Amino acid sequence: MNGSRLYRAALVCGAAPLLSGIGILLLWILTRAEILEAAGLWCVLLGIGSVVVGILLLILWSQTLDAGFSYWKRQLAAIVLLLINFPAAAGTIALVWVLQHPLREVVLADATKEQTFTLSTDLKLPNALEIRAIGELDAPATLELDSAAWLSLTPGALDVRRSGDCYASSCQLRYVPQKVTRGRLRVEYRFK
Repeated sequence: MNGSRLYRAALVCGAAPLLSGIGILLLWILTRAEILEAAGLWCVLLGIGSVVVGILLLILWSQTLDAGFSYWKRQLAAIVLLLINFPAAAGTIALVWVLQHPLREVVLADATKEQTFTLSTDLKLPNALEIRAIGELDAPATLELDSAAWLSLTPGALDVRRSGDCYASSCQLRYVPQKVTRGRLRVEYRFK
C-alpha cells in the first residue's frame, strides 16, 4: 500500500465509527428502537478497534514520508480525527443515559396538607428509584413510597435524597406533614 493510501485509510478508520455513531444516535433519538441501542454498543466496540488500526496505519504512513518535508499538519488532523471518537462515544453514552432516565419533578401546592402523587416512568424494566426533596419546612414531614416511609424531612432548609430498589413502572408518593404551618417543597425523581 503506498503512502497516500495509508493516510486515507487512517482517516477512514477515524471517520467511519464517528459518522456511524452519530447516525445511530440520531436514528435512536427519532425511533427509540432497542436494536439501535445494541447497534450503538457494537459501534463503540468496533470503533475502538478501528481507531487502533487507524493509529497503526498512521504510524506506517509516517515512516514512508520524505525526511525533507514537514507533514505535521496532516498528522495532527488524522490524530485528532482518530482520537475524537473517544469523547464522542462517552458523550453519546451519557446522552442516551440521560434521555432514558429523565429527571422529573413534582411541586407541592400546599406544604401544610397531605398530598399523594403518582410517580411513573416509560422504562419497561426499572430497577431503582432516586428521590430528592428540596425546600424548606417549619415542622417535620415524611415522604412515603407505596405506604412505606421513604424519607424523613426535618424542619429547616432541605436538600435530601434517597435511592432504593423499585421494580414497578409507577408508584405512589405520599407527603405527610406533621403540624407544618408553612413551607415549600419540590420533589425530583428518576427511575433507573
